[in-house]
Order: sequence, then structure tokens, then C-alpha cells
Amino acid sequence: MTLIESEHNNSTKYLLDRDSNGMVVISSDNAARVEAMIAENSRYNSSLNSNNLSTSKACLDILKQELYDMPHPDLLTVENSMRAINRENSTRLSAEELSELAKRICALSSSETLEYLEKPTIKLGPEGEKYFLVSHLRNKTATGKRSGRENYSFATKFCHYACINFFQGKTEADNFPIIDNVVIAVFPKYAENIVKQIVFDDYETFVRNIDEVLAHHNNNISRNGFDHLMWYANK
Repeated sequence: MTLIESEHNNSTKYLLDRDSNGMVVISSDNAARVEAMIAENSRYNSSLNSNNLSTSKACLDILKQELYDMPHPDLLTVENSMRAINRENSTRLSAEELSELAKRICALSSSETLEYLEKPTIKLGPEGEKYFLVSHLRNKTATGKRSGRENYSFATKFCHYACINFFQGKTEADNFPIIDNVVIAVFPKYAENIVKQIVFDDYETFVRNIDEVLAHHNNNISRNGFDHLMWYANK
């Protein structure tokens, strides 16, 4: 056996475990492997980007500080955070749309924004709605190329990455699962025979659907880990 063949054969032990239908198994081991893959890719990609201050993590670090220290964050800080998330996730919102959404955040007090992120099912919106910040950002924008369209996927991504950054090491970091085209296409395959009715359009129900699937698998991975499994295996 050549070295190339040996390396190839040995690599199979590091592949993601799949079931008889070819679906990636929901397991902590698979989740850990995906996190390692993402981390390695992130290190490579970041080395290509000399302007590290433009990454979403760096921008959110600044936003976090302002939210804890100031009554309202600076508009440019919010815009920079949204711009980085938009670019890294290819959600393709225009600068005008991002500016409009950033103004919605700045219209809230810093303490309100933090509460809406930290306690999305306890800190309710003006009409008593849970996960208010998603609906607040989801509402149609009036400017830009996509004016008149909802910003649902971006709203979930902004809340997701904000929580990951702001509440690192706490359970609240996992408050907001992401909705995007990959999740909409793949999640029903995992939810089959577990969730009675899958609902994407209502975010509170979608979160509950995610939790039903994870509970079926003994809650051995996070919402974030499940998202990464669906994304990495099906992107």
C-alpha cells in the first residue's frame, strides 16, 4: 500500500457518521468534528483577511461594550456589525437596508436590546410577542434593492451571532437558531416522524420544532451545533 493510499484509508475514521439513509447523525461526536472543520477553515480564511477589525466578532465585541456602557449604541457600530454578518453569511442586504435595520436597533435602549437577546421568551415585545428582536428586524425595509421584502434570515443571524458573542460561556449564547435556505431544505429530513407540523414562518414555533428534534436525540448537542451539522453536511 502506498503512502497516499494509507492516508486516504486512515482519513475515513474522521468522516462524519451517517445513518443508513446517508443522513449525518445528530451526535456530540459529529458536532465536535464539524466545529473542528469550521475552526480550521476560519483560521485559513482569516489569514487571507488582513483587516481583522472588519470581522463580525471584532465588530460585535465593540457593539457589546457600547451596549453595556452607553444608553444607546453608536449607529455606525451597529452598521459595522450588521455589515460584517451580512458579508460573512452572504445575505446580500444593501448598505441602505443595513442602515435602516441598524436604526431599528438604535431606536431601542441598550438595556432593552440586551434583554431581548438574553431573555427572548421573557422580555416580550410591545404586543406581547416572544423573540421580539427577530420580528423587529424581520419587518420589511423601505429602502434598497430588496425594499418591500422581509429580512427574516438576516434577523435570525444577527440575533444568533450577537448572543454567541455577548453571552459566551452561558446558555443564553444558544438562544437564537438560524433560519436560511439550507435549514429550510434540510431540517424536515431530520424532523420526520418527530415533529407533527414543521413551521418556519413563525419563529417561536420553529425554535420549538428544533428543540423537539434535539430532545428526541437526548439533547446531546446545542442548537448551534445542530445548525452547523445541517449546514456543513449539506452546503
